Amino acid sequence: MSTWWRACLLLGLGGLLGLPAAMAQGERSEEMPLKVAIAYNLVLFTQWPGEAGWPAAAPLQWCADPAGRWWSALQTLQDRPVRQARISLRAIGRIGDTVGCQVVMVEGALRAAAVAPGLLLMGDEGSASWTLRLERQGERMVFDVDLAAARAAGLQISSKALRLARQVQG
Repeated sequence: MSTWWRACLLLGLGGLLGLPAAMAQGERSEEMPLKVAIAYNLVLFTQWPGEAGWPAAAPLQWCADPAGRWWSALQTLQDRPVRQARISLRAIGRIGDTVGCQVVMVEGALRAAAVAPGLLLMGDEGSASWTLRLERQGERMVFDVDLAAARAAGLQISSKALRLARQVQG
């Protein structure tokens, strides 16, 4: 990806983070689409082990519990590009089904997901284990990064995304 495109994505991510989350406290129906948009931008700033060798249009398996809060909003990401890969949403209801996933939304039946090689754990408020966590802070949406979890999974998160994080631990 060219430097120009990365700069545009970074500006887009920064713009999303600066928007009021759901504009007002009572408009939480807009929160999940905003979280999904930020999650997608964060995935664009994450590199997986061996990604350079992936074939063109390889599926990037983004797994979530279909009974969870994220599932409906995640549908907008189906077939979206992530460098040479394309997002492929996969409905899973058990921890044992995460084999082959590159991204797992940590909620519902998947709340106990653990760090594994090549696995990005995306969570929000109340998620016990996560690599990237999105939360509301007042009227803003912020994210935290667990760098130790990312390294344990062999993931590289861009320093540009790390600079925008509210908190980087590990």
